Amino acid sequence: MKKIGETRWNSKDGALKAIFHSVYKENDKRERYICLLEVLHSIGYDNIADGETAAEARNLLDKWTQFDTILTSFLYIHVFSKATPVSKYLQTKCLDYLAAWNQIVTFQKEIKIISNDFDIIYEQAKKFSQFMEQRTKIFPNVFLETKLPKQRKRKIKKMSGELLDDEVVDNNPIKLYRVQVFCIIIDKLSMAIEDRFFKNKNIFQALTFFDPNRFIDINNKILTFDGENEIIFKNFYNTNGLQPNIVQEELINF
Repeated sequence: MKKIGETRWNSKDGALKAIFHSVYKENDKRERYICLLEVLHSIGYDNIADGETAAEARNLLDKWTQFDTILTSFLYIHVFSKATPVSKYLQTKCLDYLAAWNQIVTFQKEIKIISNDFDIIYEQAKKFSQFMEQRTKIFPNVFLETKLPKQRKRKIKKMSGELLDDEVVDNNPIKLYRVQVFCIIIDKLSMAIEDRFFKNKNIFQALTFFDPNRFIDINNKILTFDGENEIIFKNFYNTNGLQPNIVQEELINF
């Protein structure tokens, strides 16, 4: 097991890979997911821990054998497969701002593609859970779900004058998960990318001119100060109390 970092995407990716190791690699090792369930089962039922610890282990065992937990994990496996390379690149020394920005733009596009991949992710999670369900039959107290359970229809008290009871129109668990979990995760992720990076697009573009990797592009007039770049450059440096014309001249003659 690995600790989940508070900020870095790749630490969360590492924590997930520590459990779903067999999803990433084909090898002869025992699946770490099975090892996790075995450890939790032993702590919860073999009288080797105090009552509070055993109860917590049983609760975790129940959570990790629920299909919605597995399905959500597979969703994040897909997300992290796109996010982790970007996260690692943004932490590199001598960062190329233009290349970093291009990776962020690509990442946002890939998230939009994942939003259309629900059926693929669902089938992968289903296949995984069905395979693991056979492997967990040796544990007497492990019951691994292989599909989303149906939710009970929620009835709302009928008000005076109403003729029909209000009920959940569609009780299909797959559709409910897609709307209530999958789409919300993707939407929040897209909003986070927008708030964190795209609102600062002009800063990224302005800092590109100070990237040593781009000095030769400025000299060769590949990276120019005209059009949109001129507006972004001047606005950024005027805001920070600098004289853009002098800075521009220094960069061209560097």
